Amino acid sequence: MVVTESGEWEYDDQEHELFDYVAQGVLENHQCEFTVESIRNVGIKENRAVVVAIVDENGVDVTHNYAIEYTYGTLTVTPRPLEVITNNGEWVYDGEDHAVEEFLVNGLLEDHVGDYQIASIRDVGTMDNSVTVTAIYNADGENVAPNYAIDYQYGSLTVTHRPLSIMTNDGERTLTRLEVIITEGKNREVRRM
Repeated sequence: MVVTESGEWEYDDQEHELFDYVAQGVLENHQCEFTVESIRNVGIKENRAVVVAIVDENGVDVTHNYAIEYTYGTLTVTPRPLEVITNNGEWVYDGEDHAVEEFLVNGLLEDHVGDYQIASIRDVGTMDNSVTVTAIYNADGENVAPNYAIDYQYGSLTVTHRPLSIMTNDGERTLTRLEVIITEGKNREVRRM
């Protein structure tokens, strides 16, 4: 009987395998040659150690003389934590799109590169400063984003009303929000909102 061990690793873009096994019932002067499974990406698989050959002290293959049973452990790779943290940004309305393109990423492996979608704001209001990971590439150009557990911590994007100054006969007034209704001719009514 061949019994394999179990192992667990956090994703690090490396192949993991366990050569720990017990081959019960093999004669002392015989040796087992095995192949073992490996795991690289997030998931669970059986730790299959398959007997390629059992050889005697003279190197003669005697595998056919054994009834081999297997009890497999598991190989597990868990997601690597990744934090994406964004800042706040605030602008006065100017009709342009605004974004904060600087953000912090914690936990990305050194040779990995991320692609990100960055939120922008144009109109008056507040929204999350969301930065979404669209892909993460390893050194081989493979998208390995599913191997990361991504935690987003968003700041906010805010556009405030643009102040409007109106000159009247008795001086200047600044209104932050107003409605102008144009009627016949040059008569205008201005109401604060």
